Amino acid sequence: MKKIIKLIKNTKKDSKILICSHINCDFDAFYSSCALAQGLKHLGFTNVTVLLNEASDLIYSKAKYLVKDLKFSDNENQTSDLFFVLDLNDEKRLGKYSKTFYNSKNTAIIDHHINLKLKCDATYSIPEYSSTSELVYNVLNKLKALDKFSATYLYLGIRSDTVNFKALCTPNTLIAASNCIKYGFDMCDVIDKVSLKTPENDFNFITKMYAKTKCENGLKNIVVNEDEMKKYNINKDALKEKIIAICQEIEGIKVLCVMLNIENKIYGSLRSYSEMNIEKLAKSLGGGGHDKASGFENTLSIDENIKVIKQYYEDNKKVLK
Repeated sequence: MKKIIKLIKNTKKDSKILICSHINCDFDAFYSSCALAQGLKHLGFTNVTVLLNEASDLIYSKAKYLVKDLKFSDNENQTSDLFFVLDLNDEKRLGKYSKTFYNSKNTAIIDHHINLKLKCDATYSIPEYSSTSELVYNVLNKLKALDKFSATYLYLGIRSDTVNFKALCTPNTLIAASNCIKYGFDMCDVIDKVSLKTPENDFNFITKMYAKTKCENGLKNIVVNEDEMKKYNINKDALKEKIIAICQEIEGIKVLCVMLNIENKIYGSLRSYSEMNIEKLAKSLGGGGHDKASGFENTLSIDENIKVIKQYYEDNKKVLK
């Protein structure tokens, strides 16, 4: 963290600063980026932009009222004095902003994924932390740059990546979240406005998809095909997250895999509600993440993906209690 702090302190207040998270960004990526932008504004920086890296329309639309005073852009044809990378560990996940990153004068990364591959001038990466939002909290707190707005964003990011404080939490995680609440935002109102609600049509669709396959000795695979989404008028945005939110409350699931089959490409999310580490499984399928929450994208068939998942589960089930 010391190098990040030093880099910020040595940067001129009128410098152009870009903040970028991973493609298909989630709540932690989005809100940690917003928090850092707000914190830098609080410190007096006048030219700070958050890059929208294929941000979910649903996430952005729900957050608009909260982040209306921040500057956003989806233009990759620009340079910067300082380029912050948040919540990603691999150049591939920079998407169209890879060139922008390499054209920047200075670069910094704040991330909590394992196997960090991206090299920057300053790095703050601790895989044991709950979220990138928790790491950004540490940076802004050290700089005395927290305010009501950045605290709101950080609380939402931490809450999301810990699945409402049910996973990946440490005492420091809860301290950071509670300290954010002290800044006085209306926690219940904010959560109600930004949370992903599941419409009745979506819920009925998810139950149909759930019923297609059985939970086999604790392993549950859910597959959703593009034609099924079109038939029932289902928006793919945040669909995996909605399925995961429902399934995490179902007894008996040890490992969950949700796969969307769209345009001959598989978009998968893995969750472990047990002792099993699924990060290695995600890696074998072309992705990565954390011990308990990971994702992947590939062009294998559904059957090929399921075969790999089942074999991994069988080979590692001895760790289950």
